[in-house]
Amino acid sequence: MLSRTLPPLTVLFLLLPGQGSTLNPNDPNVCSYWESYTTTMKESYSHPYTQLPTEPCNQPWGHDHSCPQPKIVYRTAYRQAVKVDHRRRLRCCQGYYESTGACVRESSQTPPPPTHPRILALPATSGPQP
Repeated sequence: MLSRTLPPLTVLFLLLPGQGSTLNPNDPNVCSYWESYTTTMKESYSHPYTQLPTEPCNQPWGHDHSCPQPKIVYRTAYRQAVKVDHRRRLRCCQGYYESTGACVRESSQTPPPPTHPRILALPATSGPQP
């Protein structure tokens, strides 16, 4: 069984469409494009909070400056953030499809034009002939 020899994520990766094979970027029928994707990450930021004074106020009846005042201090905090990133992807150019890691020209569904000389030489008529 395939999953006994490969880790589960590798098996999942191989089963996703377009993920199991890699195209050669030097192949003239391979085109590249940019794909956006998002990831979640932990980011740090400065979080303000009020630090109350540890000393008591000895003169509550005095000026405002005679008692210790609360201070605003900053702590490092963490939050989840979504990051948009870009990666270069490869795919077969228009008119080609991927087959075993190579880009193969799509076969046209219309039949080829006739090559029989009699069919090519039919005269155009404008109406019934006598």
